[in-house]
Amino acid sequence: MSEPSKPKTPAVPVVERKKKRAGLSPIWLVPVMAAAIGIWIAGMAWMEQGPTITISFNTAQGLEPGKTRIKHKDVEVGKLVDVVLKDDHSGVVVTAELQPRVANFLTTGTRFWVVRPRLSIKGVTGLSTLVSGAYIEIEPGFGVDTKHFAGLESPPVVRADVPGRKYVLQVAELGSLSVGSPIYFRGIQVGEVLGHELEALDKEIDVHIFVNAPYHHLVRENSRFWNRSGLNITLDANGMKVKMASMQALLVGGVAFETPADIEGAGPEVPDGTTFRLFRDRSGIDENLYTQSLPYVMFFNGSVRGLKPGAPVEFRGIKVGSVTDVKLEYDAGKNEFFVPVFIQIQPERINIGGQPAKVIENLITRGLRAQLRTGNLLTGQLFVDLDLHPDSRYEMHPDRQKNIKEIPTVLTSLDEITHSVTEFLEKVQSLPLDTLSDEVLKSVRGVNDIIYEPALKGSVITMKNTLNNLEKMVADLSSRMDPMTEDLHKTIQAARKTLDQTTQSLTSIENVVAPDSALHYDIQQAVRELTATSRSIRRLTDYLERNPDSLLFGKGKRQAQ
Repeated sequence: MSEPSKPKTPAVPVVERKKKRAGLSPIWLVPVMAAAIGIWIAGMAWMEQGPTITISFNTAQGLEPGKTRIKHKDVEVGKLVDVVLKDDHSGVVVTAELQPRVANFLTTGTRFWVVRPRLSIKGVTGLSTLVSGAYIEIEPGFGVDTKHFAGLESPPVVRADVPGRKYVLQVAELGSLSVGSPIYFRGIQVGEVLGHELEALDKEIDVHIFVNAPYHHLVRENSRFWNRSGLNITLDANGMKVKMASMQALLVGGVAFETPADIEGAGPEVPDGTTFRLFRDRSGIDENLYTQSLPYVMFFNGSVRGLKPGAPVEFRGIKVGSVTDVKLEYDAGKNEFFVPVFIQIQPERINIGGQPAKVIENLITRGLRAQLRTGNLLTGQLFVDLDLHPDSRYEMHPDRQKNIKEIPTVLTSLDEITHSVTEFLEKVQSLPLDTLSDEVLKSVRGVNDIIYEPALKGSVITMKNTLNNLEKMVADLSSRMDPMTEDLHKTIQAARKTLDQTTQSLTSIENVVAPDSALHYDIQQAVRELTATSRSIRRLTDYLERNPDSLLFGKGKRQAQ
C-alpha cells in the first residue's frame, strides 16, 4: 500500500514595517475648526449681548416676559425677560436686556415708564398699544452709571429733550392745581405744572413748573405768578366777584404770570430752578406792591361775627389797610373775655405828610375811631370803618396789648339800636305791670257797668226821640225859610236900586251947586252916607245868601249852638 502524501505548507508573507512620520494627523483639524467656530460664535454672541437691568414698578399690568419690548422714540432697544415680586410684595421687579448701543443710557437720570392706554387732561394717549400691546419707554438722562431703576407710574409731563426752564412756585394752599395744569402768559399757554411737594408741616408747598422755550425768556426777576383757577369766586365785604378762565383751567386750574413791559423794571433773566411766590389771585399782586405797613389793635364790645382776616379797613370809603387777625382772649384778673382785632394800615395808600405813625397818633387825639360796618347785606360780611368822632367817648386798654398801639372804637349802628331797645325793655320790665293790669281791669268793669245800666239805656232812648223831633222841626223851618229868604232878597235888591238912583241924583245936584256953598258940602256928606249904606246892604245880602238861617237864630248864634 502506498504511503499518503503530506499536505504542502503555504508560504507566509513577510510584512515590512515602515517608519512613522513626524507631526499631527490631518484628522485633528476637524475638531479644532469646530472649536474655533464655537468660540467665534460665543464671542459674537457675547459682543452682541447688551447690559441687563432691573426696573421696579407698582404693578405688572400689561407686562409679559419675552413679549414686552423696550423702546426709545418707537425704536426697539431691548426686551423684557423676567417679572418677579418684590420681597416685601410692595411691587414687582422686571429684568430686561438692552442692546449694547444704548448702554450709555444707563444713568441715574434715565426714566422708564409703561406705555398703555391712558385718559388724562390732555386727552387719550397710548391707543396704539391696544393692538401691539404695552411696552416700556426709556428716556435717557444724566448722572452716574447704574443698572437698577425705579419706573414711573405715569408718563412725565415734559420730556427731557423739550427745551425750556423749570421754576419753583411757593404757595400756602395748593387749590385746584395738579400735574399738567397749564401755565399762561397773557392768555397763551406757555408751560405746564410738573408736580408739587410738601417738605414739612411748617413750610409752604413747592409747585414745580416748566416754561417752554422761547417763552422762558419772558420770566424775569420781577415776574409775578398768580393762581388762575378755572372758576374763581370771591365773596367778601366788597361783594361777590366771579372770574372764569379757559375750559381747561376750569377743569384742572392753572397759573398765570406777567412781567413788566419796561426792561429795566422787569429785571434780568433768572436761571433754572428759581423760586417765585404764587399769589392767590391777580389782586394779591397789587396788595404786595405796598411794602410799608403799621400794625394796630382794636377792641370791640359787641359781636364781630362776619369780620374775617383780609377784610378791608377803610377811611371814608377808601381802603387804607386790611384785617390781619381776629382773636378771643380771656383776662383772668378782670374775669372777662375780650376780642382783639389786629389790622395793618398801609400809609402808601394815603398821601400823608411827615411820619405816618405820628400823623395817625395825632388823628387819634382828634377823634379817629374804628367802627364795624356791614359791607354786604347778603353775606353779612363786615369791614372796619375809620372816621373822626370828636365827641365820642372811648376807653383805652394799654394793659391788653402792650407792644401794639391801639385805635379806640365806637359802637356800631346795630349796637346802638340794640342798646336802645335793651334800655327800653328794661324800663318796661321795671313798670308795675301787675298793678296796672288790675287798675285797667277795674276800669273796664266800671265802664261795662255804666254801659249796661238800665237808666242809661232809657236816657239814650229818650235822647234819640228828642233828636228825631228836632230834626222834624228844622225841616219845617227850612221849608218856610225859603220863601221868606226870597222876599227879603227882592226887598234888598229894590233898596239897593233906590239908593243907586238917589246917589246919581245927588251927584247931578252937586255938579250944579256952587262948590263953596254949604249945600254942596251937605250933598257930599249925603252921598258918602248913601254909599256906605249901599255897601252895608251888599254885605248883608251876601251874608244872608250864605247863612239864611240867621233870620231865625241871629248872627253868630248858629255857630255857637
